Amino acid sequence: MAKADRNAVARSSVTGENYKQALHWLREHGLTDGAVPDAGDPQQQLLEAALAFALARTPLGALPQTLFGVAKASPAPASLTVWPAPGAEADVLARLLPSRSTEGSLSGVPRLRWSPAGRYLALAVPELAARVLLAARARDVRAAQKRAHAAGLHALTDRPSAGAEESAWREMAAALHDEAPAWSRALRRPLLAAAHRTDMARRAPDWQALAGDEEALRPRPLGPAAFRRTQVVHVRADHGGTGASTVSAQLAYGLARAGWNVALVTDEWLLHEETRRASADEVWHTVDVPSGSGRLQAASAGPFGTDFEARAAEAARHGQMVVLDIGSAPTRGLPDADLSIVVGRYAGREWTRTEIIDRRPEPVQVYDLLDQLFDRRRREDDALHRLLSALDSEFVAYTAARLDDEDDEEDEGDAEPYDRQDAEDVAEWWELFRDAPLHPQDVLPAEDSLPLDRWRQDLLDFIDDEARRRYPDVWEQARALWPEHSRHRNLQRLGTDGDTAGELARQLDAFLSSPNGLGPHAQPTRAVGAAERRTWYEGRLARWLSERFTAHLDHDAVLLAPSPQDRLLGLLDARFTPQIPADVLSAQCARGRWWDAAAAARSLDGFDAGLRGPADAGEDLNRERVRFLRLVDPEGLRRYPDLWPQVSARWAAHHAEATAARRRPFAPTPHQMPGLRRAFADRLRQTDVTSIPGWETVAGRWAAGERTDAERVPDFARLLDRRYHPADPDAVADALVQRVRTAGLGTDDVPTAVVVTFHRAGDTTAPTGAVGEALARRGVAGLQCVPQLRRLERSPFEPASWNDRQVRAVQEDLAALATAALTEKDQKGR
Repeated sequence: MAKADRNAVARSSVTGENYKQALHWLREHGLTDGAVPDAGDPQQQLLEAALAFALARTPLGALPQTLFGVAKASPAPASLTVWPAPGAEADVLARLLPSRSTEGSLSGVPRLRWSPAGRYLALAVPELAARVLLAARARDVRAAQKRAHAAGLHALTDRPSAGAEESAWREMAAALHDEAPAWSRALRRPLLAAAHRTDMARRAPDWQALAGDEEALRPRPLGPAAFRRTQVVHVRADHGGTGASTVSAQLAYGLARAGWNVALVTDEWLLHEETRRASADEVWHTVDVPSGSGRLQAASAGPFGTDFEARAAEAARHGQMVVLDIGSAPTRGLPDADLSIVVGRYAGREWTRTEIIDRRPEPVQVYDLLDQLFDRRRREDDALHRLLSALDSEFVAYTAARLDDEDDEEDEGDAEPYDRQDAEDVAEWWELFRDAPLHPQDVLPAEDSLPLDRWRQDLLDFIDDEARRRYPDVWEQARALWPEHSRHRNLQRLGTDGDTAGELARQLDAFLSSPNGLGPHAQPTRAVGAAERRTWYEGRLARWLSERFTAHLDHDAVLLAPSPQDRLLGLLDARFTPQIPADVLSAQCARGRWWDAAAAARSLDGFDAGLRGPADAGEDLNRERVRFLRLVDPEGLRRYPDLWPQVSARWAAHHAEATAARRRPFAPTPHQMPGLRRAFADRLRQTDVTSIPGWETVAGRWAAGERTDAERVPDFARLLDRRYHPADPDAVADALVQRVRTAGLGTDDVPTAVVVTFHRAGDTTAPTGAVGEALARRGVAGLQCVPQLRRLERSPFEPASWNDRQVRAVQEDLAALATAALTEKDQKGR
């Protein structure tokens, strides 16, 4: 049997890691900082101290006989990972995450927030450059919140930190200032500290009592160096279409130029030419590189990334440097990164500062300023509002499911949201319900076109028992309010987001009645008069009317046809598809659903008049119209014996006119618009507009087509002159750091670099060198701007791609960025 490593035994005896874990860590990091290093950064030390302090001092449920539920830890100078005892994850989180009692006192670590990090939760305090990984999942957070609620506490992690929480954090940080090293060491050495847990409930731990075998744990500058291992680079994208795959390929080429043996896992389309030339069973392809370089092997991640994990696991056998083209896909199951590169497209507004010279009339400037200030308002996001919004969003999906049943010519839909007998299905539905996406374009069908009131009641009845359990404080109120709330929103043609007219009017009143009528933001050059306030107020309401009326026209056009004949003409417009096979069309039109105008309207999402019938198709399109009518004529005459002769005689000319005007099926003609505006304004009287002072005046002027002075603000846009200057490097750096956060990456454990693609430098663009220095001050490892080159758009795996001088420069710059960041990380690790 091999002799046990003394250093690994010493580490595992205080951290709780098993021998294999301790040995792996020592082989990775050596003993430069000791077998069990203390936190090297004061901010990291403070965060760890706050966690240990909260565990020791928060009396919330019994914990296993460990260090307050912590079974083991894996400390490094700049990072810490903590494992709760099995089954104690929720109890540990309940002590750590901040919550407030009904009396207002705080428990846990104020301002502490969590985010998913692979198999762990990343615990951090905003604006503190530190984090601790906890071996737990999101479901453990939910269980912890339930425990807190059972103890009479309200969790604070789902809302932004307020003044009281920020004050509590400052007080805790000040109290821990002198004791932080000892508390941090306790969390890093849980087996040693567990023996002192009774004392830690009253006073800070003794630094020396947690020293352990100092001879075994002390730093050894001449100790064994970390063995050389494969370096892994993750290439991420802040969103699709940024060129992350192109950057991955050019980075791989650049590293190979520098002498590395590189393994690249990338999108299937990027390797199309390589895979086409290779044998069917070849997975890893050796790519041509310049002579004297290293080696480059590449593999496809498979269709839609299905093989990504398998190829990534193999990559270390094919290269010393592994480049994983992740893009915006999840990283679960992939090897950990030594370097993350975030790729984003160049945005001129980030790199260029715009100076605006405003020559508009003063009232126009005032109206525009009021618009800007009002649009910065923030709705109070309370529990009742969140629940009503979630119901709004879910009802859109519920209605769509019932309509799908109807469209399939089955009995009226009784689609149940989930299977009550399947606990996993129930949990998944309510998890999605809590975080329901809000899509303003998801507008319900017209209120009088379907039995929506009954469907609302069906939904509430189905989820009632579970909702009472999950939302005991607000469910009764939400259930009472929501049906009328939903009905009013739908009558006003609102989607799942936005304000009703009554809500908007109340917000406008509150805004105008605030100090100076404007709040704490920038003020106009003079006081805003009462008449101007009223004009602006009416202009906002009129703008709301126009927006809602446009939605009404888009979503309710099938109901706006002035006669049955016009409705049937619109139906034929919607169903007409040139060159459809005769047998397919005959089979379709024999079915009742084909003749349902509402179903036809629902099929028009993404309608393009040019696709349905191009205006310049001439005689070919005319022949298609004749053929279409001939095929549907028998069924049309059978279903509409009185209407069909007139409709079939008019339809070809009607469709030609609509196609030339690129008018959607069922869309009203211009001469119908005044009547439709008046009808829409009349319909709104059934909603909360009755509570708005002066509404009838505003609605009457809008229905007549009049515009207020405030609505004419866009007409003066030509009097705004824009002059462009280089942006402040710090402002650009802040925008780029936001991309890093969007990609879900930090800059503490793994170095992160930023690549900006399609960069267009000019006299008005911030200098990249200064931006790179500003990023370095924010902890970002580096910056590289890739110019907009057509040569980068062709297939990367061709000899021309590494022979081209401009492309070669991009490759070399990317390789230099990656190797510099990895070298700096390696030096810090030593």
